[in-house]
Amino acid sequence: MRNTYTTEIESLIQAFPEILAASQQAAVKDKPYTGADAVVMKLAPTLSKIARDANRTSRSQADVRNLAQQIVRASTPLYELDEVDCPHCHGTGQTGLVGDLCAYCRGSCVVTNADAEAYDADDIDQVECPHCHGNGQTGLAGDICAYCRGSCVVTNADAEAYDADDI
Repeated sequence: MRNTYTTEIESLIQAFPEILAASQQAAVKDKPYTGADAVVMKLAPTLSKIARDANRTSRSQADVRNLAQQIVRASTPLYELDEVDCPHCHGTGQTGLVGDLCAYCRGSCVVTNADAEAYDADDIDQVECPHCHGNGQTGLAGDICAYCRGSCVVTNADAEAYDADDI
């Protein structure tokens, strides 16, 4: 699978000079650029340089991935996403030892800026497991907690119903 992606990225990098040449020919036509066209025209020299440098040397798969990252970083002004790392899982999409999907972003790893600002951990029906104290494990051998099953958290109702003698 990695080879397929690398081959596709390689093809795109090789096509870059033609794509940029076509955009520069279009730029010669004296018409004002607005919106995305204006941004693309500002990026053209940077992307052109990356493409020229890329097509001068042979490259390994790691080099191709590095070039793709350079192109993405240079293209960032083309898009502005309204998303930030989830404040609950810190962008991992998972919580606990067993990789439960995050209760706030539901595994997407990101939330909108408004959702991030509105985040309040108290609004989520989760509290530290009363049996393992949020560690997900018990004992010196690191056994998975019998109460939260490695999630590290339980619902408020489960926390209130906790009785160590039941385990």
